[in-house]
Amino acid sequence: MRVCHKSVTHPRDNQISDMSPVCGQIIKNMKRRILFAKNFFLVGLLLLTSLQVIAQKARVMITTENNSKLLSETILKTTKGSPASNYVRINTDRQYQTVDGFGFALTGGTCYNLMRMSVGERDALLKKIFSERQGYGASYVRISIGCSDFSLSCYTLCDVKGIENFALQSEEIAYVIPILKEVQAINPKLKIIAAPWTAPKWMKVSQKNGDVPYDNYVGGHLNKTCYSDYADYFVRFLKAMKNNGITIHAVTPQNEPGNGNNEGGAMLMDVEEEIAFVKVLATAFHNAGLSTKIYLFDHNFNNEQYAEQVAKSLRSSSFLGDDLVEGAAFHNYGGDPTAMATFYNNTGLKSIYTESSIGSWNDGRNLNGKLCGEFNWSGLRALQNQSSAFIAWNLLLDYDGHPTTLSNSTVYGNIEIDASSYALSTVRYNRDYYIICHLSSVIRPGAVRCDYIENGVPRDDWNFNYVALRNSDGTTAFVISNKTSDEKHINLASNSEYVNVDIPAKSVVSVLLGDTEQNAVTFGGMEMIPSDNRNSFSINIYLEKGKTYTAVGDDAFSSPDFYEDPDFFTKLGNGCFKFTALSGYYNIKFVPATKSFRIYASHENGNPLSLNADGTGALWAIGSDGLHKPYYSIISNQGWWTDTDHATCMAPVGNKRYQLTLTAGRQLNVNHVDFKFFGQAGWGVELNPTGEYRISSMSDVFLIGHQAVNGHSDGNVYVADGVTLQEGRTFRFIVDMSVPSQPVMSVDDISTGIKHPEVSADGLSHEWFTLSGIKIERPHKAGVYLCNGKKIMIL
Repeated sequence: MRVCHKSVTHPRDNQISDMSPVCGQIIKNMKRRILFAKNFFLVGLLLLTSLQVIAQKARVMITTENNSKLLSETILKTTKGSPASNYVRINTDRQYQTVDGFGFALTGGTCYNLMRMSVGERDALLKKIFSERQGYGASYVRISIGCSDFSLSCYTLCDVKGIENFALQSEEIAYVIPILKEVQAINPKLKIIAAPWTAPKWMKVSQKNGDVPYDNYVGGHLNKTCYSDYADYFVRFLKAMKNNGITIHAVTPQNEPGNGNNEGGAMLMDVEEEIAFVKVLATAFHNAGLSTKIYLFDHNFNNEQYAEQVAKSLRSSSFLGDDLVEGAAFHNYGGDPTAMATFYNNTGLKSIYTESSIGSWNDGRNLNGKLCGEFNWSGLRALQNQSSAFIAWNLLLDYDGHPTTLSNSTVYGNIEIDASSYALSTVRYNRDYYIICHLSSVIRPGAVRCDYIENGVPRDDWNFNYVALRNSDGTTAFVISNKTSDEKHINLASNSEYVNVDIPAKSVVSVLLGDTEQNAVTFGGMEMIPSDNRNSFSINIYLEKGKTYTAVGDDAFSSPDFYEDPDFFTKLGNGCFKFTALSGYYNIKFVPATKSFRIYASHENGNPLSLNADGTGALWAIGSDGLHKPYYSIISNQGWWTDTDHATCMAPVGNKRYQLTLTAGRQLNVNHVDFKFFGQAGWGVELNPTGEYRISSMSDVFLIGHQAVNGHSDGNVYVADGVTLQEGRTFRFIVDMSVPSQPVMSVDDISTGIKHPEVSADGLSHEWFTLSGIKIERPHKAGVYLCNGKKIMIL
């Protein structure tokens, strides 16, 4: 086991320094005795403080209608005891329904789009949505049995007559099953509910009690003589999915049984038909040894009587598998969420909310004037009316709402992506995405909705509404919608602690109180602050060159795939990292999904450093489309890409010398190199041959653009004509600002062992290179040198 030194941060001048070894040693010797005694006290204090922060905190997530905050997360300390006034306190003595989860429909079209993404970017997106630890914890998805209106085509799983011809089709095999497997691996708590849009055409008739065949995917009724075959169709589907590693938690007999006109597949099934078929279906499940639950109805709030009539009839009779009938599913295209409470109160069965979609008709891309009302409707009022789950429609469609079988669809995906590239950087998030994330991030599967006690914080169903729930791990969740134009200041309380929260005007807020189950992520003994629902963690910390720091709290730190950023750290293993840049303040962002650090030189307050007139400070690299570590994404075949960040900080490695290491095919696009250097994290203080900082290149491979001379944009780094970069080769870019007005770029291909010339104690420029396995050092001068008895001429 490697034992790593845990650093203790201490006040320093906010300046990146490069002390000479002698000077540095004198200062260190002077301080060592003081620090040796002091560190025992500081370490103990840090441990005590960290424990208090971890044990007493609340996670607060806010999204505002004006987009100023989008799933913006902060950590607040809680106070032990009870607030005196202006509070909402959970009352666990009075409890209501248990929550199964929240999520999205993984339609065939959604899964098709996901599979078109690169493996790494798809994994990052799915983790952001479904991971409890690294994302928002969505845990319930809906799929179709056969096609839906958002499939690539209309089909069933048995289009050839005869149930023996049942088989999963290409949409399931190529798209749906692979995505379900990935999501299950990310969130093992995942529940899946499945529904058919239509039975196979050979099972359908044109009229309810008729026998005239109905050769169409849209409309018609289930032939009574085919009830047994259709029940077998469900059984075969469940077993086929199980054989592919997918367990289906529940089914509904028919999607929207009152809608016979859906172009993507439809079938009518009235109350009498559903009662008769469910008895056959439940019996088939029982005889096959299946425990899959059955939810009735699966249609709009305004026809709750349908669900109630079916449920009451089934409960009044006895049949094999009758215990599998668990409740009813509802959609929101008519009526009110109170229908779910009515159904529950009149039948004692569960209610779940299985479809809500967005599109042009409800301005689904817009948060302004819409978010609070929709969150209140689909989130809070659904919960207040006994809903145990909420599943929004298509997770991911392209910008045009495809794929779909509808001839004139106006439906948007909850997430949208550019189909010309399927790049994660082109993703747009729409309204119901934020609603689901706000719910699933704090309300975990198994949570119980509870009553509340309020003092000075009255709620109403429309303008200021809130719900309190107790998670099975003992944490308390509050979800709040503030549709008013006034900011609210309230105390949210559990039985033993409370937190004061500011609720912005026209915002939705989620709070997780007493979040003691989440492990703290620490670096150098200091807790990193989570953001984006623990999708990333950040810390601003003073780092000392040559010191080893330990990162704990996530398995990614010990992974051999972890990207530590070699310009700043050397990875030692077991979560230990040796800092190799100059001492100073740095901001470190840890991203679990990409197993990486992203680092920039900073002020003590965390703001990025800029280049000073004398060449000290910080230097930044920015690509034509942006750039990023650890990996780039090709956008319009440009050089580097960073999703929302634009600048990459170079590591200060010597006196006014800055370093950036890039591997071709990873951080560097082998087909197009096009970036430049700046003195600011934005686009300011540009280094170019015609400006204040007239940069030049010593490299024969990587050149500096000079529009008037070589036709390339001023200051842009590009590859010389006739040169092809080899994938996997690693290049180290050094910019020397010793003469600030004349910076010099040099580039080393460190894949060969050649390093950039460095100034040694004798004042000469030296270079190290490998020849025949021997490490050679020589003055950087032309001449003839001997190596292994061979003469080498340096020109």
